Amino acid sequence: LALSYDTGDGVPADAALAAQWQAKAAEAGLPRAALLLGDRYRAGSGVAQSDKQAFTWWSRAADAGERDAQYRLGVAWIEGIGTKPSKAKALAAFQAAADAGSGAGAAALGYVTARGIGLKANAEDAVSQFQDAKRLGNPIGRFDLAVMLESGRGIDRDLDAARQTYREAAIAGEKRAAVNLGLMYLSGAGGAVDLTEALRWTWSSPSSRCASRRRTLTVMARAT
Repeated sequence: LALSYDTGDGVPADAALAAQWQAKAAEAGLPRAALLLGDRYRAGSGVAQSDKQAFTWWSRAADAGERDAQYRLGVAWIEGIGTKPSKAKALAAFQAAADAGSGAGAAALGYVTARGIGLKANAEDAVSQFQDAKRLGNPIGRFDLAVMLESGRGIDRDLDAARQTYREAAIAGEKRAAVNLGLMYLSGAGGAVDLTEALRWTWSSPSSRCASRRRTLTVMARAT
């Protein structure tokens, strides 16, 4: 019923009623409902916005084994959402999410490992975690792995693999990957120069980093 009231499927859309039904399911012990109720409190959808309530429901969902809730808690402890920031607790939450098969958790674990947030920085371990995130289909993890491949940090530099991995992430909707992929097509890094592909991918991103290059590429493409 919560989903029906959220989407207006067979009933008039009503976020407040959706929240009430979701709360009933969460109180009954359904971990996914608790996760989504936490998301609802975070967004203020059908309920008064409350980061503390969001954190409470994410915690209940995580305690019940909901892996996406572990990821949410990691973000909350990093950013101080409804709780006092704790790098150590964030690291533990991301690790738990990754161990449970969360691609977002693996990507986040790689991020903190690469930057030394809550532990000593280790590029090789970060690459392994980004590879796990890629295997699990997470586009952010794919992007971060491509960055490591392009730079040769924590892994042998491989521009061909970096270009392919950026492409996979861009197709999955990661805008930063689209920017970097376009720039690789423009420079010829990892393969042949392709102005059409460079324009295609840089055009797909609103990044100001690509604005001047788009103008140049448009002129160059018209001249070929």
